[in-house]
Amino acid sequence: MALSEDDIDERFIAEARSVLATGTHLSHPRTEAAMLRALELARKHGARTALDIDYRPNLWGLAGHGDGESRFVESAVVTAKPQSTLHFFDLIVGTEEEFHIAGGSTDMIAALPAVRNVSAATLVCKRGAKGAVAFTGAIPDQLDDGETGPGFPIEVFNVLGAGDGFFSGLLKGWLDDESWPRALEYANACGAFAVSRHGCTPAYPSLAELEFFLKRGVLRPDLRNDAELEQIHWATNRHNPGAGDWSTTRVFAHDEGGGNGARFASLIGTCRMNGVEPYAYLRDLFTRLANGHLEKDIGALMHWAYAQTAKPAGMSS
Repeated sequence: MALSEDDIDERFIAEARSVLATGTHLSHPRTEAAMLRALELARKHGARTALDIDYRPNLWGLAGHGDGESRFVESAVVTAKPQSTLHFFDLIVGTEEEFHIAGGSTDMIAALPAVRNVSAATLVCKRGAKGAVAFTGAIPDQLDDGETGPGFPIEVFNVLGAGDGFFSGLLKGWLDDESWPRALEYANACGAFAVSRHGCTPAYPSLAELEFFLKRGVLRPDLRNDAELEQIHWATNRHNPGAGDWSTTRVFAHDEGGGNGARFASLIGTCRMNGVEPYAYLRDLFTRLANGHLEKDIGALMHWAYAQTAKPAGMSS
């Protein structure tokens, strides 16, 4: 959420096949401006555009900081934001609740046509255990009448990153001009890997692993304990010379990374308030911990304590 319009590099976007935006960036004027600039450049350079509606009520001020799991709070104000930008996209993806907010109705058969009225994009609705369904034209009377891809009977172990995993598979099929049932099969498979394994990004399959899985099928629902899949996963993900140059990768947001960043910012601010130089404090702190500083003396390691005691070399008063 620190993204600004100045961060958008036209040369970078000109090299991209697609630009994927998140609806969360519409919740703040600065990130909204950055998103609209990226979409403008994508259109200019012929890149496809996709939207993950990604509705998080707490980031719109509709729920508290402790309500991060809340996925739907009805709001006409929020609905107006995506409605004003949906025409920029070639592909729009969301859960049923996310289409409720984008379409301004908790009735899916009313919400999807409302989205269609302002966008000609292909609409992909994620339906949990029911898989996903794509609509390329007029919205039918029944969701099941859209184009679907096969789902996978796996154990739901960890939902962190499931949506991003789903979208990675969907993008692979979409950018390769596969049929929508095939693209949804990729998406459902990548989502299945994410929810049946530990972690988030480390759970996503390599292309070799994905192709093997689709050919062989599910042998056991807990994919993290499938020895054959795990062997392929680690053999093809530990070192991948085809993964590209990570120096060109732009990572705009990460929940845990954002939390850690906030903690360090708070720590640095408190150090300065107490007249302590942050870098020297952290260097001395980690040195003491590595040398076995006793837990019972942990209070002596607090940054405010440094302002009242003699500092080691490099510490300011």
